[in-house]
Amino acid sequence: MDLPRLTFAEAGLFLILVAAPLAITPFSAAPFEDAKLVLVVAGALLVWTARLHIDRRMLLVAGTWVVATTIAAALGVEPAIGLTAAIGSSGGGLIVTLATATFVVAGAGLPDHLAARGARFLLGAGLTVSAIGIVFRLFPDFPAPILAGQSANAATFGNTLFAVAFVAAAVAVVPGRLADPRREVVAVAILVVGAASFGERSSYLLPSIAILVAARRGRVGPRRSAMLIGTTIVVLVAWAFVEPQLPRRPGSNRSVSQFVDRTVDSARFTVWNATYEGWTQRPILGWGPGATRTAYVRGATPAQLDDATRRWADAHDLGLEQLVSGGLVTAVPFVALVALLAARAWRGPRDRAWALGAAAALAAYAAFEPMHPLLSPMLGLVAGAAAAPSVFDEEAPARARPWIRRAGTIALAAGLAVSSLMLVASTLERWGTRYGEIWALRSARALQPWRQSADITLAFRLAFDGRGDGPGARAAAAEARSIMADTVAAHPWNVQVRLSAADLEIYLRDPTAGRAWIVEHVRRFPSDQAALEAFDRFIADASATLPVASP
Repeated sequence: MDLPRLTFAEAGLFLILVAAPLAITPFSAAPFEDAKLVLVVAGALLVWTARLHIDRRMLLVAGTWVVATTIAAALGVEPAIGLTAAIGSSGGGLIVTLATATFVVAGAGLPDHLAARGARFLLGAGLTVSAIGIVFRLFPDFPAPILAGQSANAATFGNTLFAVAFVAAAVAVVPGRLADPRREVVAVAILVVGAASFGERSSYLLPSIAILVAARRGRVGPRRSAMLIGTTIVVLVAWAFVEPQLPRRPGSNRSVSQFVDRTVDSARFTVWNATYEGWTQRPILGWGPGATRTAYVRGATPAQLDDATRRWADAHDLGLEQLVSGGLVTAVPFVALVALLAARAWRGPRDRAWALGAAAALAAYAAFEPMHPLLSPMLGLVAGAAAAPSVFDEEAPARARPWIRRAGTIALAAGLAVSSLMLVASTLERWGTRYGEIWALRSARALQPWRQSADITLAFRLAFDGRGDGPGARAAAAEARSIMADTVAAHPWNVQVRLSAADLEIYLRDPTAGRAWIVEHVRRFPSDQAALEAFDRFIADASATLPVASP
């Protein structure tokens, strides 16, 4: 393997393990996800073009999963989103699946020196994210100017759960990676405090899983293992006493209190049951990537929607998410891939113990929380690295057919182009939303026609101009209604679009038209009868001040 290709692979690892975790774009509509998706796909393209060793069985199973996801996305209820990527704490879509599968195959082909470099990348990024979390926990206002108004509750991740999962993966790198055991203790302490600073109970679980698996699997010796595990326990116990003494920041959680608060657990069980019921209505192909909220609301009972609300856009379980988004078509190859990785990682080389520990932590996270455009591909990378053989077959790259390599390169290049386009559209949307610039919103829609949030924002911006009585106002109101109607027609199974259309009519002082949209919503989602009842109550309460449009 020549040096330039090894450089490609190292650059790809840097992008997914360092650049993507630390990247934010405060000028885009999804500042903690847009840039990460672009960097992840770019990293996948680089490691793929590096032509690392390829295990043909791994490639076959992972490729089948990608093809099945393509079919499910194309035939799903939101094909444009399914064939690209879902942004907004759901992380599904073909682009994410393609990147994940690529990193699985590439991870299984990493030579030892590249795997070791990847471990150092992950540890460095984990320490950086932890440091940011600790600083913000102690000085809540410090990073605000740097992040241009974005919340720093979760450092560079935007969600405390995502941040904890990433830092926990970095914890697994420590055992046996540093020459001085005292430096390992310090590194573990910083990482565990950083994870705990995000205020999630998972900060007690995920780092513990990572350190236990990595120390048990690696060749670090019983004394060193006990020292690192003991450090983790001591730091977490100490944090339980220190955390209540720290100033409470707005929107923050306290990790220990979540162990006794079962509200979220109850809602999660409700969502699992309702999502499963939704899957039974489309068991073969599923609803399509990015359409889990549709399946959930469609399958829920009125009592379940009242208990958990309609806001859940992800199954909060990676296996169930595969089942409901892609049906049995994607679930079967996904389970086969997981089984293959687990079997090989179980007897994998001990010097990849860090990868096994990181994979265990990320898998535990994925069993209870939403998908993410960075964490899912990262799970694929470390799981593949943990399942790598002790000795590579030097003839393996020659047995990878050229058309497969070309197809993968073309697919990843297309994914990179689309994700970059989405970043530009997201930036335009944020500009248009923040400054009321109609041209920016129109440009966002032109670049990404399936961008529902830009459609809705533009419709409301035009409605603002359409509340007057002149011809210009009437034209703006008509265009706003036209855009909203087109959005509903383009996304008939979207849970939110008709509700937004009803809100638009209320804004334009036509509650009768608004109620018609709610009736259509309930016809599509019968269990959400409460939406119509809530609308009627609102109209009744506002009848004294809300003028009704003339026929």
